[in-house]
Amino acid sequence: MKVIVPLFVLAILPAIAVTVPMLPESEFADTEVSTNVAFNVERSDARSFGVSMAFSGTLSNCAQVAFGHDDNGDGDLSAVETRFAIGWRGGVYFIEDVPGRLRLEEVADAERTARQLVLDISLNKDYAPKHMAASNECGTCFSALSASVPSWLYGKDWNLMKVTRRGVDAASERIDVECRYKFFRIVIR
Repeated sequence: MKVIVPLFVLAILPAIAVTVPMLPESEFADTEVSTNVAFNVERSDARSFGVSMAFSGTLSNCAQVAFGHDDNGDGDLSAVETRFAIGWRGGVYFIEDVPGRLRLEEVADAERTARQLVLDISLNKDYAPKHMAASNECGTCFSALSASVPSWLYGKDWNLMKVTRRGVDAASERIDVECRYKFFRIVIR
């Protein structure tokens, strides 16, 4: 796993790259591995928010990126702290407004296992989502959200992202996630 996080101490300092080892392999057949990444969504140049995922997707696995606020400060985004999640679970793509208990799903092509999910959100000056586009390996998805972009797709109070992979598939399974701002980018491989 590689995490690239620009650290801005002063405006004149260059970005610093930090490399983190890969997620640990579980010794159990039904595996779950995850990592948390802290970030700052209040940057003035954060007018574009995106998530790009590439992974092996089967009926028995899950690949998820969740966003929220670390309310208790323990560095782990728990289920009750999660505000928004996107990914793959049980053979379908999903986008969730977690506190609102709204889950939208897109059925995928059952013949494929190479998956790709891309979400791009543009924000207005008040950091409210104004445009959303999503696609997977078959084309455009989650069109209902594009027509009327909900406010829960982005939160100015978010400070933690959690990437989770679980399932019973072979250890060769991989997940690549890229989250980006204009000058802020997280790449997890």
